[in-house]
Amino acid sequence: MAFLIRPKVLYLATFIIFVSQLQYCNMFKKKIAFLYFLAAVLIFTACNKDISPDEPFPDERKRTVFITTTSNRLYGYNVDNGARTWEKTLSGNVPGTPVITNDALYLLTDVGTLYGWDLKTQELKFEPIFLSSFSTNNSLAATNDAIFIPADSLYRYDVNGNKVWGYRTNTGGPATSPATIHNGLLYVAFSDVIRCLDFDKKLIWSRNVGSLVSTTIKATDDGLFFGTTDNNMNAIEIADGAPRWKYTTLSTVRSSPLVYGGMSISGSDDNTINCVDMIAGPGQSPQLRWTIATAERVVSSPAIHVESNTVLVGCNDFNLYAIDHVSGELKYKYPTGSLITSSPVVLENKAYFASFDKYMYCIDVVSGDLIWKTNMNYSANGSPIIDNVNSERYCGASGMSLY
Repeated sequence: MAFLIRPKVLYLATFIIFVSQLQYCNMFKKKIAFLYFLAAVLIFTACNKDISPDEPFPDERKRTVFITTTSNRLYGYNVDNGARTWEKTLSGNVPGTPVITNDALYLLTDVGTLYGWDLKTQELKFEPIFLSSFSTNNSLAATNDAIFIPADSLYRYDVNGNKVWGYRTNTGGPATSPATIHNGLLYVAFSDVIRCLDFDKKLIWSRNVGSLVSTTIKATDDGLFFGTTDNNMNAIEIADGAPRWKYTTLSTVRSSPLVYGGMSISGSDDNTINCVDMIAGPGQSPQLRWTIATAERVVSSPAIHVESNTVLVGCNDFNLYAIDHVSGELKYKYPTGSLITSSPVVLENKAYFASFDKYMYCIDVVSGDLIWKTNMNYSANGSPIIDNVNSERYCGASGMSLY
C-alpha cells in the first residue's frame, strides 16, 4: 500500500526528533544518532516509488439535486440525505431550469448571463457570457455538443461557450418557451407561433396556434402538447403543426403537460388538475378522464412515478398532490409552509420539489413520508434537476423532461 504522507514531511519529522535528542547525548551517542538519521533518510528516499504524487486525488462526482434560489444562488444537495454539496453565486435569478450535458451543468440568468460548470471539479468551463437583458423563459435544452437558449432570439452555443448561431423571426419577437428536443428537431414558441427547426436553424414548419403559448411544449411521437393563455390545453400534429384538439379550462394553463399512458395532464389557474385522453382527432373534443379540484392555482408541472402509477404536482395551496394516473383518485396531499410553483422531479422512489417556505423536500412517492428537507434560506425561482451521474432527471417545465 502506498504511503499517504509525503517524503518531505517524513524527513522533517525525523530531523526534529534527531535535533531534540542531541542535548541529552554524549559525543559517542551523538555520532550514533547522526548515523541513524542518515539511515532513515536513505530508507525514506528508497520508498519514493511507493509514495503518492503531490497532486490530490480526483474529486468524486456524486448524485446531486440542483436548484436555483431568489438569492442569486445555485445550490446542489446530496440526493440521499440533503447535505449541501454545491453553492455558486450568480449574476441574477434563474426562473427556468438548468440543463446537464457532456458532464457539465449550464444555466441562464434573468439578466442574460450564461454559466457552465464541470460537474466533477465544480470549476467554470468558461468565463460567464452575457447574451441579452431580455428573456421571457430561461429553461435550456441540450444535446451532447449543443446548448439551446431561448432569449431575445433562439441561440445555439457549443459546450465550451462558443456561439454557433442565433435564430430570429421576421417580427423580431423573443422565444417564449424552452426549445424542446425530439428526434433531432427543435420545437419552440415565439409568442403565439410554434416553429420547428433543425439543429442548423433551418425552418421545417411554423404554425400560429391562436394564443400565447404559456407552457413548455411537450413533444412525443403522437404530437405536440402545450398550454395557452386562452385557457386551453392543446394538441397539434408533430409533422406540420396542424391542429388536433383543444380542451378548455376556466383560466390560463401555465402548468406544462405530462404526456404519458395515452393521457395529457396539466394544472390550470382555475384551481384544477385535468387529465384528458390525447387520442382525439382533428376537430374532436378530447375526453376528460378525471379532474382534481384544488384550493388554489396550479402552476407546477406534473411528474409521473411509473412504478406506482402516481402523478405528482404542486399547488399554490401549499400542497403537493399525489394522484392515481388511471383513476384520478387522490392518494395523499403533502403539506408545506407556502406556495409550490416548483415542478417535482422523480428519481427511483423519491420525489424532489421546492416550496416558497424556503425548503427543498424529498419524500417517498408511495407512502408520502418525508425523507429529508433542507432550508435553502431563500425561495426557489425554478424547479430542480437531478444529476444521476450516468443520466439526468428533469422536471416537466424543462425542454428536456422525460415524459
